[in-house]
Amino acid sequence: MRIKDPKTSALIFSSGKVVCTGAKSLTKVKESLQKIIKNLAKIKIRIKVKPKINVQNMV
Repeated sequence: MRIKDPKTSALIFSSGKVVCTGAKSLTKVKESLQKIIKNLAKIKIRIKVKPKINVQNMV
């Protein structure tokens, strides 16, 4: 899934894990995740728990 603002891309796996790339800061990651959750809600996929954010590599 690609998001225009902030300019990020996300891989969504069947396990429920999401890998977000392209964000320059932690706040941009959080904005991207909120947009991903809204987009998933549009296709009737509900997120019941608050996402856990784990930064692995930020350059």
